[in-house]
Amino acid sequence: MSGFENWPAPILRRWLLSAAAGPIILLIGLTGRIALHAPAFLTLSALLSGCIVARCILLFRMVRQEAYETVEGVCIAIRRAPIGGHQRIRLMDDSGTAHDLLLDRHQRFLIGSSYRVFLQSSPGAELPGVRIPRGALLGLEELGVCRTESEIDGQPAAPEDPNIIEMKKYDE
Repeated sequence: MSGFENWPAPILRRWLLSAAAGPIILLIGLTGRIALHAPAFLTLSALLSGCIVARCILLFRMVRQEAYETVEGVCIAIRRAPIGGHQRIRLMDDSGTAHDLLLDRHQRFLIGSSYRVFLQSSPGAELPGVRIPRGALLGLEELGVCRTESEIDGQPAAPEDPNIIEMKKYDE
């Protein structure tokens, strides 16, 4: 995977935004240095830009070596942890295998929608049956809304556990 045309769209978007942020931050630091005569602005912005460039290089190498994994399926359950700011998402793929992901609470998922999640492959410790992407969520792509079998028959889908929260779209 050497060309950008082969990259998954969410990962490419993340890389391009990071690559654009580095020079912008450096330019802001240079402007602050000139306008306010404060060398700390330029120093801090140069350090931050260097970290962003390093992040872009690491992300480029990861995609080039295909060191990420893709989980694709329909969201069938969402459990929010009361402490810790995480949510457990259960995705069911086409073969009927359930994949549990522990992700940040601010990621929006809807039950019945199909998703493709890109995760950084890491040999770190995992809980049994749960993938924990500690800051390793590379991208999220919503593929569309799927209907469950019980909704097709005219009955609403029943949650498997009372701790499961059904996500509904609300007009904000």
